[in-house]
Amino acid sequence: MRLVELSCLISVAVLMLSLAMTETSFLFQRLSVLIQRFNAILLHDSFVKEGEKDHSSLNFPLHSIIIFFLGN
Repeated sequence: MRLVELSCLISVAVLMLSLAMTETSFLFQRLSVLIQRFNAILLHDSFVKEGEKDHSSLNFPLHSIIIFFLGN
């Protein structure tokens, strides 16, 4: 194997490794954004509006789940 071929193989391997690390980083960033949205929804729904009773014993509201998955 010539030196040029070896250097090409090494550069391709480094490029593939770099792309895999970038993709992993991107997925962790998206997961972080989803967790932040979920926490914001929980915080928003934890407040009791004026004139409403405390519904803390109820299940997680359906509208919050829909907003969570459809929001950007």
